[in-house]
Amino acid sequence: MISIPAGNKFVGWQKLVQASGDAERFYRQVATPALIGMEATGNCHWLMDLLAEIGHELWVGDAAQIRASYVRQQKRDKRDAVHILKLLVEGRFPRIWRNRGRDGVETTCSN
Repeated sequence: MISIPAGNKFVGWQKLVQASGDAERFYRQVATPALIGMEATGNCHWLMDLLAEIGHELWVGDAAQIRASYVRQQKRDKRDAVHILKLLVEGRFPRIWRNRGRDGVETTCSN
């Protein structure tokens, strides 16, 4: 689930399915370099590799800190995507590390 921003405003969302190629088609259409934030998850290496190949910068955030930064009753992908965008825009994204893109350098970060 991704948030689609225009400047610093949320304009929509879209669910991407890896198996059908949705994610690759979408990210190849996004102007580079773009900053992309996501919660840390175990099955995201394919996305990290894809974004680095395309030239986007990926920030992976601490999922527990992202969840703790707002009150929610249960997990909702759409709401989570909007919240991640808000944290990025406000400079409050709890970064664990980032992939800088084409250079392939992964930098450990602490906020």
